[in-house]
Amino acid sequence: NNSDFYSDNEHRFVDALRMYSEASRVSSKYRFDTGDCLQLNKHLASVAALIYEDILTTKALSSKPQPRAWIHDSNARACCFWLLRFLDCLLFWEEWSSSASSKAGPTSKNPRFVEILQPSHKSFVGKLLQTFDSEVRSSALDDFFLGKKPTFAVQEKQQQQQQQQQ
Repeated sequence: NNSDFYSDNEHRFVDALRMYSEASRVSSKYRFDTGDCLQLNKHLASVAALIYEDILTTKALSSKPQPRAWIHDSNARACCFWLLRFLDCLLFWEEWSSSASSKAGPTSKNPRFVEILQPSHKSFVGKLLQTFDSEVRSSALDDFFLGKKPTFAVQEKQQQQQQQQQ
């Protein structure tokens, strides 16, 4: 029954991280002045906090956040993959924006201006990655470096249904 399968809504976390990743990819392609960079950094910090609180962790009453217990391993791997891509795009943006070799020259005198890439930041991307166990991170990294986009539980179910219909 499809309604049972979709009822956990875990696949929506994958879609959300994929969209955040895409937003960071698009942002990384543009040159921003210092004021725009500061505003975008504020948004990225908010997004990173939301990813941590609403997607990657769960919070029981009066306890600190715990890593999400994923219903489907493929969703955990896909979320980790998209988080890695989000990180990669932010690193690219930071490197490219501080590069003297770009046509417009460096837009930032601080080569490390993306706040959530700093280990001291409360929403440090490394903290987000630590919510996944090492097996999930390793699998997601393999897919990432092979250029293989992940499938997640909803896609796997749809593929199985299509195979059964053939």
